[in-house]
Amino acid sequence: GVAYDLRSFLIHHPGGRQALELGRGRDDCTALFESYHPFTSTRAMRKVLQQYAVVSNNISRKQQQQQLLLSPEVLSLLTTTTDNNNNNNNNTDYFYEYLKTRVAQRLREVGMDPRRDRTAPWSRWWYYVVVFWGVLYSLYGYCWDGHWRFAVYVGITGWLFGALGHDAGHYAVSRHSWINDLGVYGMSFLCNPIVWQHQHTYAHHSFTNEFENDPDLHHFTIFLKVHRNFVSRGVHTHQAYWPYVVFAYAFVVFGTCLWIPLDVWRTNALYGMVDWTNRRDNQWLMLSHMVLYLGVLLVRPFWICSSWTEAVRNVVLQLVTSGLLFGFFSQVNHLNEASIQAAADTTNHPTTTKSENRRRQQQQQQQRRRRKN
Repeated sequence: GVAYDLRSFLIHHPGGRQALELGRGRDDCTALFESYHPFTSTRAMRKVLQQYAVVSNNISRKQQQQQLLLSPEVLSLLTTTTDNNNNNNNNTDYFYEYLKTRVAQRLREVGMDPRRDRTAPWSRWWYYVVVFWGVLYSLYGYCWDGHWRFAVYVGITGWLFGALGHDAGHYAVSRHSWINDLGVYGMSFLCNPIVWQHQHTYAHHSFTNEFENDPDLHHFTIFLKVHRNFVSRGVHTHQAYWPYVVFAYAFVVFGTCLWIPLDVWRTNALYGMVDWTNRRDNQWLMLSHMVLYLGVLLVRPFWICSSWTEAVRNVVLQLVTSGLLFGFFSQVNHLNEASIQAAADTTNHPTTTKSENRRRQQQQQQQRRRRKN
């Protein structure tokens, strides 16, 4: 691998500063880098990166610090990626290169330019605008009227508005980076936007379905077992009954908006596998979201409803509506048994036994717990 000091490139990066900040201090940014440059000239990218290359990643970070005379704080700003396109090695993935060529060809066949048409079309922008006004109307009724129907409206429109947050989180709404940086807060009704970038944009899309590295496989394991490598508990037997699964997902947004962010705030990492590498820059944004979510969606109904019973009803309706929509239409479709097993087959050595694989995975879990503590 190669380490790059990209601090001076932050203001020049076409995708914006935040896209680079997300990779700061990571051990491997190859997938993150490739995800957003599939149709960019390899030669052009290599020419730019070579200007910022610092040192080979074959030596330890302590040795890097000694050689470069950098403080730990400055060293943490280094973004690391694997340069698989270097002419001096034989690591080029020819299937991947061919696949990119075929995809680009197909996009042109349907009238899309792979590079020019990478952001939201006008029809998508109309969707954002219409749903945004729906969110405002729903929130006004939820916070000032108190009728139960507005709790349902907030759950529905908040889930629909999450599409803006998802698209912006992948830097796909606009070529103007500030619009993407602002748009990611469309996820605010479904999860904490800061955690979302580390969990989804970086980790999930870099290590999809890899048990040791994909945090999407590790949500709420106290209720659900979504991967065979987890230790089975008695409560998991209830997954055979659909009412239990519905209940488990009903309050998922409470976890993604408050419970998980609080744990990240405390441990500085997500499940011990995804470090919060840019805490200094966005910790107050993360905290502000948690406070606003708690105040507006969970506390405000107790001020305006005529009784606590009505307030609890509205809070539960809002949580359940958004939770079930988010859970069953956005999260469950990530849990594809065939894909998960295929990922496991690529990470497990073919000659090892199941017990050996399980033993190694338990050791990795113990290492994550020690790191978390």
